[in-house]
Amino acid sequence: MVILDTILASVSKVIDKIVPDANVREQIKAEVAREALEWSKLDQADRDSARRREVETKDSMTSILAGVYTGGYFFMLGGLMFGFVNITPDYKGLLDVLMGVLTAGQYSIMAYYFGSSHSSSKKDGVIESVVKGA
Repeated sequence: MVILDTILASVSKVIDKIVPDANVREQIKAEVAREALEWSKLDQADRDSARRREVETKDSMTSILAGVYTGGYFFMLGGLMFGFVNITPDYKGLLDVLMGVLTAGQYSIMAYYFGSSHSSSKKDGVIESVVKGA
């Protein structure tokens, strides 16, 4: 959950700049950490329920869609990297946005099939300890 870590770090910096009282700062940070932990748990539960549904119904559509998306993503990435696709400067910004969206989608597919990273699990533990300490 690199995105969540980045958001928490950014919010922490903003809180440090705009809240003068150290006690209030720590209370706000603890509340943000609680919310982040709750969001993380909801995200994990959502993914787990989707996996269970796929197993229970023996529905292969999710795997097919993930395979087609992944194949298309890497086909497009390879085409761009090896010069098979020429992009005019007018469309470079659009392509950057498109590749960002497609990469985020690819991350979601990887997280669905392979779970989130070990560091994400450690992060959840740290957030939970901070929340319990507050």
